[in-house]
Parts: sequence; structure tokens; C-alpha cells
Amino acid sequence: MAMNFYTVIIKTDAVKFIKYRKVTRFYKMYLYLDTHFPEWRWGNVFFKSKQVGSFTKKNRPISF
Repeated sequence: MAMNFYTVIIKTDAVKFIKYRKVTRFYKMYLYLDTHFPEWRWGNVFFKSKQVGSFTKKNRPISF
């Protein structure tokens, strides 16, 4: 079974962005963000350079 890898760009504060490649487990990513970047605001999810979704701190999809 082939696993889909996603690229996620996250706004961590007023001026800083971070980018993660090969994301498969969104729940673990949210836990990491809440621990290391408690002020994160939103993120965009890309699959093969096409945006497939977005999320905020209060609106967290489980998967795409």
C-alpha cells in the first residue's frame, strides 16, 4: 500500500513560517506544534505542489 506524503507550511507567529515535508500523521504534528509553537496560527497542506487543504488551531482535520 502506497502512503501519501504531504508538505505542510505553518504560520508559527506574526512573522515566522515553518515547512515540513513528508507529513503523514497529522495528529502527531498538531501535538508537536502545540508543544513547541504554542502560538501557531494556521497551516496549508500540499500534495504534489497542489494545495489540498488548510487548518487553524481550532479547526483541525484528522487527515486529507
